[in-house]
Amino acid sequence: MPLILLIIKIYIKILISKVYKLTMKILAIQNRMGIGDTVIFLPFIKAISKKFGAPVSLLVKENSKAKEFLNQTNYIDEIIHLERDNKINQKHDGFKGFFKLASDIKKYNFDKVFIFNSSLRYNLISRLAGIKEIFQYPLFEKQNQHITEPAKAIIKKYLDIEIIDNPEIQIDNSLVQKTAVNFNINNDELNVLLGVGGSGPTKRIPSKTFLDLMEKIRSF
Repeated sequence: MPLILLIIKIYIKILISKVYKLTMKILAIQNRMGIGDTVIFLPFIKAISKKFGAPVSLLVKENSKAKEFLNQTNYIDEIIHLERDNKINQKHDGFKGFFKLASDIKKYNFDKVFIFNSSLRYNLISRLAGIKEIFQYPLFEKQNQHITEPAKAIIKKYLDIEIIDNPEIQIDNSLVQKTAVNFNINNDELNVLLGVGGSGPTKRIPSKTFLDLMEKIRSF
């Protein structure tokens, strides 16, 4: 093959690869409830985005509040709500919900999915949604499962990346400055912010405990 044709062929392959990355659609499924559990998985999602050069869409529960605090984060694409609760019959619960969720996901035409759990349900849903590449924790190993070690393992196994980063949430600086003005935050003083709340009863700290803590902080 003449050299010029070889160079053209290589160039076309590189160009196709770049176009594919620009149009690649990736989904991450994180079905734990609450803000904290979603934040914990952000380093893994960011690593996926960086590896493939494309933002990652999230399938998360509404009480993760992802649409409220990740809407300015550049490695996040779509945020899709998982409407499932074992105590309440929601849209994605049960046998009908299985097919409804597959149908909802299929609309996005995802190329890859990273499933941060060991559930066969989400594996089958992803297949039914037409996703060709599925990366997931080992199936049927949910009992006594560590919250992040399996995530580290699949990112290392499939992407060859060691995760050491802390979670990163990107917020527009003008919004930060506006908030500082609204709450009279002075950079020359010590400012303490308490994240009060919890998605489950075992995670909720009584308000009196926080009030006592605030009084002790004021005494310093």
